[in-house]
Amino acid sequence: MKYRQCSLTTKSGGKDLGMRTDAMVQRLRESEVLHYTTCLNALESVRTLQLCNEALTTWHCLQRVNASTVSPPSLHNVGL
Repeated sequence: MKYRQCSLTTKSGGKDLGMRTDAMVQRLRESEVLHYTTCLNALESVRTLQLCNEALTTWHCLQRVNASTVSPPSLHNVGL
């Protein structure tokens, strides 16, 4: 199957097409940046939750050993 190459006969048409193409490329780049930013933020949130879980697990273990002298861990250090 043969494909015909598109050609524009007017200068303004070519310019408009180029501007639309540039705008589409820019939107794709912005979308890609947003995607990676969202993914990185999600990974940071998961890591924060893992750190909190580890801190609480450690606290519960220490609490079993001596409940009267162990206070709960501060979650301010992990950004919550």
